Amino acid sequence: VLWGAATCSPTANFPRPGGAPAARGSAAAAANQIFAAKGVNDTSSEDYRIAGLDVIDVSVLGVPDLSRSVQVSSSGNITLPLIHQVKAGGKTTAQLERDIASKLQANYLQSPQVSVFVKEYNSQRITVDGAVQKPGIYPITGKTSLLRAIALAQGLNEVADSSGVILFR
Repeated sequence: VLWGAATCSPTANFPRPGGAPAARGSAAAAANQIFAAKGVNDTSSEDYRIAGLDVIDVSVLGVPDLSRSVQVSSSGNITLPLIHQVKAGGKTTAQLERDIASKLQANYLQSPQVSVFVKEYNSQRITVDGAVQKPGIYPITGKTSLLRAIALAQGLNEVADSSGVILFR
């Protein structure tokens, strides 16, 4: 059922406040009040937890053979030369950098300088449907707002009722 401008249903990592299936009212007011109550808004990469299907770049300073892009498995692991499997899921980039550096330092390198960068955030996606320019499934990076989700779908279309929105969580 579509009562408003758009429906936005996440397929990953959004908290469910009290099990409420929808928010009605102004897109900016009603839905963003729910997001704000749960602390959902813009995020920095320091807060982001790596998850399955994300693609990360791992670089080891001065050792280009150990630097590569890898996709995190659905179980949260990555495979790297020399150290084999490393648990990446649930960790921040800083935590993963420390883990990889300590494994390399244990047997192979002295004081390795490791950097990790999330290249593709594939683990979190939302569905934006209804009276928007481009309905579809969109990847999101960390926490987001309803307004950002609508912006990803290139805004409301000409038949949209901007005074009503349904948000499924």
